[in-house]
Order: sequence, then structure tokens, then C-alpha cells
Amino acid sequence: MAEATVVRVELFQDRCLVVRRLAIATTGRSTHVLTGLSPLIRERGVSFAGEGIVVEDLSVRRDHASLTDADTEIGASLEQERQLLAHRHLSESAEARRAGARARRAETVLEAARGQTGRALTLHDDPEGWLESLRALGDAHREALRASVQAEQRAQRTRLELDHIERRLDAARAGRSQQSSRMSVRVLADRPGDLEIRTVIPGAVWRPLHRATLTGDLLTWELAAMVWNVTGEDWEGVELVCSTARPGDHAHPPALTDDVVRTQRRGEVVVDVREEAVHEVRATEQRVSTVPGVDDGGEPRTFTARGPISLRSHGQPVQVPLDRWSGKAQTRWEAHPERAPEVVLRSTQTHAGTRPLLPGPVTLVRDGIAIGTGEVPLVSPGESFRLGWGSHDGIRVTRRRDHEANATLITGHQTHTFQTELRVVHLGTSPLSFTLLERVATSEVKEVKIGEPRAAPAFTSGPDRDGFCSWDLTLDPGETRKLTYEVQLEAPAKITLPF
Repeated sequence: MAEATVVRVELFQDRCLVVRRLAIATTGRSTHVLTGLSPLIRERGVSFAGEGIVVEDLSVRRDHASLTDADTEIGASLEQERQLLAHRHLSESAEARRAGARARRAETVLEAARGQTGRALTLHDDPEGWLESLRALGDAHREALRASVQAEQRAQRTRLELDHIERRLDAARAGRSQQSSRMSVRVLADRPGDLEIRTVIPGAVWRPLHRATLTGDLLTWELAAMVWNVTGEDWEGVELVCSTARPGDHAHPPALTDDVVRTQRRGEVVVDVREEAVHEVRATEQRVSTVPGVDDGGEPRTFTARGPISLRSHGQPVQVPLDRWSGKAQTRWEAHPERAPEVVLRSTQTHAGTRPLLPGPVTLVRDGIAIGTGEVPLVSPGESFRLGWGSHDGIRVTRRRDHEANATLITGHQTHTFQTELRVVHLGTSPLSFTLLERVATSEVKEVKIGEPRAAPAFTSGPDRDGFCSWDLTLDPGETRKLTYEVQLEAPAKITLPF
């Protein structure tokens, strides 16, 4: 049997590359057998690298063993853990019984005092003192009842842990089938050296996980990898590399669709209305077609963990830190009444790291409080991006829109007037300054004319090329503000509008 040390593990999106180092101590031909390998290893997924060493033959064989035979220490470890939990459960159960008895005694004393309250208030020289004593007995009863419930919950949690350990211990004693592989390598060496054995196997993947912490105007960003390992191999103290490459993917031709040709009456123009999301122009903007995948902008990226990493093959997610950076963020409160009635805190920051931010979930922490989870797109180093940090509790915006249509009798010329009214109410306790944004319609058809919006009060800025307008507002607690604007659309009779 030979000892081959795992020195490097590279995780992809659907598999992993495990690099082992085998020391060849003699020259000439020799055969080395590696045991305890993943049962997922295939001969065609193995490659070698070594100066002056030639691999003449390779064979992989799978072994079957019971869990008890494979690792005799599992049963002893579980039994020791079971004994500790059983002792703790006995102690916590006894404490729960004592706490319950104290709560019952406190309840008995309280009920007896309540029964004497009427007589005591009549005969007692200090009724206020009696009532104060009665309140103290009530507080003592509540505290004893709270302690009893907490002790009972602790005992129940320990009982659940003990049941879980006992089920695992029963399974370990009975034994279950476990597969592993052994690899036989015959080499021809000109001189002693190290042979690098690379195996590509499925069963280990990673996904990016982000955490953003906003303290004042300072943003701290942490990038981590959520790693799963079910290869059947435990890796101890290895160099871990996370890559966005997809070695298992193959090129596929694009899907073909039919071009539909429609006819319409000559001279009639049918205009449709659509709501289109406006995206910032980004050189690296990509659309992630599948949620589980990792978008890298077309170029594979690698992220190396700081320091040696140990990963056991238990299938549980393990979080591995990869990168961290800090930078200034510009924050402002914004309201988009067309989408939601809340005022939301938005931050704009520049990516101050050295590697791209991969699309994925980001945990948001503001002033030490976790406020939820958002999404981050693919962001290149030095590129600015935005994040949302929750809504303001005291501001509410209501929106109402009216539509009035008119047409001339002779020419049929159409005039549509859209009136929008917004009411902003501040129910908080301190003044707030924020920006309220509205979007007016824009025309892509030369026959349809859309006039300049008339707002009261006037817009602070806009409309821009995408139709966005905004007011900069400052509201005091208890203040209500009314905002209105009107937009007029004109079109000839030959234009068919959807409203």
C-alpha cells in the first residue's frame, strides 16, 4: 500500500479535481496501490504529472465494506457522545422537575394571598403595602414559571439530540454498506521523485455567498464559498481553489425559432404599450439563465481560500471565506411609488476588490442588524453597483392615476390626458430627506406625440431619455405632502392605441 497525500482540491460547478502527491523512492519499475479513494473515480478521469516518471499501467477497483469494518472508531465515538448526553439529560430533567415544583409552590402562595386580599384591605393598616406584596408575589410566580419552562425546553432539546445519537449508534452497530476505490499504478522511474495524480470526480460543488455590512457610510464586503462534499473522501489541510469553469459542459447550437409574418390593413398603425426595465450600460452585464449556476462573464475565474481547509464527506454545506474588502458607500432614501409604497435606503458603492463579484445571494447587515437577503449581479473590479437596505418605517406613499380620452369629430385626432396624484405621509419621529421617482411614458413612434409633463410642485430633475423624473423632498414628523403631474399624449385617427 502507498501513501498519497491530497495537496490541492479545485472545485468546479459540477465536479472537482483532486491532486495527490505520491513519493516514488526507488528507480526502475514499481507498483503502488492507493486505498480509501472515492468510489466515483473512473480511469479515464485520472491523469499524471511527474518529471522522469512514466506511468505504464493503471487500474481502479471498487471495494465494499460495512461501516463498522470501515471505521471501528465511529461506534466508540458515538457511544461516548451518547453517555455524555444521557448524563446531561438526567441532570436537566431533575432541574426541570425542581423548577416545576418551585413554580407550583409560588402559584399556591399567590392564590392564597389573593384569597385574603379582600379581608386584608379592610383590616390592614397599610393597604398599599399589601398590594405591593401581592405584586411581588405575582412577579415571583412569573419568574418561577419562566424558569420552569426554560428548564423543560432544555431537557427536551437534549432528549432530541440523544435520540438522534442513539439512532446513529444503532446504525453504526448494525453496519451498512460503504464503497471505496483502490488504484493500482505501475510506474517506471529514472530517478526518485514525486508523482502528481489528478483525479476528476463528481460529488463536490461550490456556490458564491456574499455578506455586505453597512456601518454609516462604510461598506464591508465578504465573499465566501458554500461548499458541499459527498465524494466519499475526507480532505484534511488541503489548498482549496474554487473555479467558475464548467469542464462537463459541451457546446450546443442555439435554439431555432420561427419568424412569424403577420399582415395588417394598409394605412393602419397599431401601437402597443409595454413596460421595459431599464438597465445600466455594463460591459460585463450577463443574464444568468439558471439559478444554480455561476455566471463569470464568459471568462473562468478562480478563487483560492486563505490557508489550508479541511472538508469531510458528509454532504452538509460548509462556508469557506475567500475575499474581503471595504470602501465608502453613498446612501440615500428613495421612493418608487409605481412599484411599492415604501421609501427604501439605497447605497451606491464601487467594487474595491481585485476579483469580480459573482452573481449570487448577499446577506445584508446594517448597523449590526441583519435586515434580509438580496441579490448581487456580476460586478467587475472598480465598477459601481447598487444595493437596497430595507424600508423606512414611518413613510408611506399612495398613488392614484386617472385617464381622460378625447377625439375630434371630423379628423378623429386623439388626445389622452394622464393625471397622477401622489400623497406622502410621514408617521415617524424625526425629519427625513428622500428622493421620489416617477416614470412618464416615452414614444418610439413618430406619429405619437407625448408632451412635457406638468408637475406641481415642479420636478427637481427630469424627465430623462428613459422618462424618469424626481422630486427631492424633506418631510417633518406628522407632515403630509401632495404631489401631482399631468402628461398629454396626441395621436392621429389612423393610430390604434391600446387604451
